[in-house]
Amino acid sequence: MEVYIKMEIVNPTDIVIAPEGAKNHNQEQEKVEKLFKIMKRNQIVKVPITELKKVGENEFAWILNFDGILGAIRFERSGLDIPNQMKQFVGQEIYVKIINVKQTPKGTVVTADRKSAIQEMSEVVLNQLKEGQVLQSVVKGVGDHTVHVDIGGGCIVSIPRKEATISKARRSLKGYFNIGDQIQVKVLKINKTTKFIKVSHAATQGNPWQKNKYNKGDVVITEIVNIVYDKTGVKIYAEVKPGLEALLIYNIPTEPKIGDKIQGEVHKFEPEKKQLRVIAKTIF
Repeated sequence: MEVYIKMEIVNPTDIVIAPEGAKNHNQEQEKVEKLFKIMKRNQIVKVPITELKKVGENEFAWILNFDGILGAIRFERSGLDIPNQMKQFVGQEIYVKIINVKQTPKGTVVTADRKSAIQEMSEVVLNQLKEGQVLQSVVKGVGDHTVHVDIGGGCIVSIPRKEATISKARRSLKGYFNIGDQIQVKVLKINKTTKFIKVSHAATQGNPWQKNKYNKGDVVITEIVNIVYDKTGVKIYAEVKPGLEALLIYNIPTEPKIGDKIQGEVHKFEPEKKQLRVIAKTIF
C-alpha cells in the first residue's frame, strides 16, 4: 500500500532557522503582552497551582502556571489564615490578580495576588446570596472538626462539624470529605456589614427517618456513638446511617466502647416516633 503525505514546502531562505523543539519566541511574547494587559486592566484570572515551594526559612509560595509562564504567590498574598493551609490548594485552580510581570534573562516571572482577587469576588458573591439559598460548593480543605468550602469566586467559608454532617460518629471529618468534593450547602445566615456567611451541608441532607426504611429481622452494621449510664442501667446508642440512631439491645459479653462496629438485627423501626431498636449480634 502506498501512502501519500501532504507536506508544506518551505523555502529555507524565507525563515529564521531554529533548532527543532525550540520555543516560538513570538508566541511567548504574545503571552507576555497578554499578561501585561491583564495587569493594567486589573482583571481577575483563573490559574492552576502546580506546586508549593519553600522560599525562605519559614516562607512558602505557590507556583502558578500562566499558560506556560511561571508565576508565584507568597503566603501574605494567598488570602489564607495560616501558611499550613497552602498545601491543600496544590493542584487546584485559583482566582488571582497580576501585580507584576518581570522579564529576566532566565525567563518571565509573574507575581500574583489571590487575596485582593477573592476580596473583590467575595463582594459580588455576598451581594448575590440570600438566606435559605442552596449552593453547589467545592471542598478546599478538611480538618478533623471543620470543612472549608468555596461557595463561589474563591469565597471560602468554614463549616463546623455540627453543620458539616448529621452523623454523630466521633471520627474525623476527613473520613467524610475529600478536597475537590462538590457538595451542596444551604445559606443559613448573612451579615453584609461584617461580611459573615454561615452555611450548612447538614441542612441539605434531609430527614434520615423519612429517607430510610427497615423491617424486623433486617441485618445492619452500626457504630456505637454514645453510652449513657443512669439509674435504670446502661443505654447504648449506635448509628445505623448518618443521623439515624438506634438503641442497642446489647447482650454481647465484650464490654462496649464508643466507635465499636456492631452487626445486628432490626427489632423495631417506628420512624414517626424516631425509634429504632437493634439487637446486637457480633462485634467487629
